[in-house]
Amino acid sequence: MKTEIKKIPGSKVEILFNLSPEEFQTYWEVHFSEALKSVDIKGFRKGMVPREMAEQYVSRDRVLQVAIDEAVRESLQSVISENNWTVIDRPQAEAFSAEKGLQFTAKLTIFPEAELPDYEKIAKEVNKEVKMNIKGIIADEEQVKKNIHWLLESRAKIFVVEREAKTGDVCEIKFETYVDNVAIEHGTADHEKFILGRGRFIEGFEKQLEGKKAGDEFEFSLTAPVEYWVPELRGKKMDFRIKIYHVYERQVPEFTDEFAKEVGKFESADGLKKSIEEGVRSEKEEVEREKGKLKIVEIINSKMKVDLPDAMVSRTLHLMVEEELRRADKSQGDAHDPKQVEELMKKLRPEAEKRVRKHLIIYRIALDQDLKPTTEEIEEEVRHHAHEITQGVDQNQFYDYVFGKVQNKKVFDYLASLK
Repeated sequence: MKTEIKKIPGSKVEILFNLSPEEFQTYWEVHFSEALKSVDIKGFRKGMVPREMAEQYVSRDRVLQVAIDEAVRESLQSVISENNWTVIDRPQAEAFSAEKGLQFTAKLTIFPEAELPDYEKIAKEVNKEVKMNIKGIIADEEQVKKNIHWLLESRAKIFVVEREAKTGDVCEIKFETYVDNVAIEHGTADHEKFILGRGRFIEGFEKQLEGKKAGDEFEFSLTAPVEYWVPELRGKKMDFRIKIYHVYERQVPEFTDEFAKEVGKFESADGLKKSIEEGVRSEKEEVEREKGKLKIVEIINSKMKVDLPDAMVSRTLHLMVEEELRRADKSQGDAHDPKQVEELMKKLRPEAEKRVRKHLIIYRIALDQDLKPTTEEIEEEVRHHAHEITQGVDQNQFYDYVFGKVQNKKVFDYLASLK
């Protein structure tokens, strides 16, 4: 068998195959013999029909097509194995001659060869910047105050009061929501507790509860804003029926030495504050490290040479579009405007290409540095996600997700470790 291989854009190869008459005759004979054996004529045992008679019942065109199909399949597999290609899309083959041997062409999309820059040098340079940036990090006083405020708020105690509700109180209510006298989905809740004035509900809702007390039952209406999170309710009048069960006053503790001792093993409020400062500083340092990891990959991406296969980009793009549509409006299900889908495809394609390039970078570095996840690492990550596994989840997709997550972490940690 002779072959001519030509590379074409999009990580594709076009192959011209030429099997000699003798090579193709082998395929013909095998399938012609099988066809003869399958002839069933009354008076003869199957497979024992004389060849001259059996040949009259065999479709030579069908035998020819079966022989061509097998010759194409085996020839393709032979070339793929010889070149160590990973084919990522269905091969397209076209036989154009079988008179003198077999000649056919085939187009394959193969896993792209990514040419990376000196990523170790890039990582070392970025890591030096990250180290310098971390040295200059101090705990932001405003953030420390916010964290202290959150801690105090989280330890607030509540107790029932008989007075009217005011901003800052906890209200326990039952509410029902109607539009045109029809109860809306997810518009009802019983014994719902929330802090009045925190803006948890639609604008104007909580204001209606101020001045009310336990036992009060009342109704009011509000118009949903144009940017309301439920599209079909935007601009519509919503009728609410409310019953107040309890009003609670909140008692927020003061930031004292006693409070610090209650929170943890701290001798004083200053000790607790220093711990919070360290936490803020650590968070900012971690943010800086994560930014560094992303910057390394961004620089590698900008200098990487690769011919992206459309098949890989399209696969990623379709997954992104499906996720975007589900997130935008779950109520629509699979019924989406084709124009909307087309616009999303166009909008998200650059990001899809970027994701594919990033995956290729991770894959190539993992291959170079032998960072393939171990069975133990995969199993450990699966245990962390055990609560996410539910009936109906595609186990192969879940494994791919876990494998990719572990491999990403190993590669990013490796890049961040280079000094």
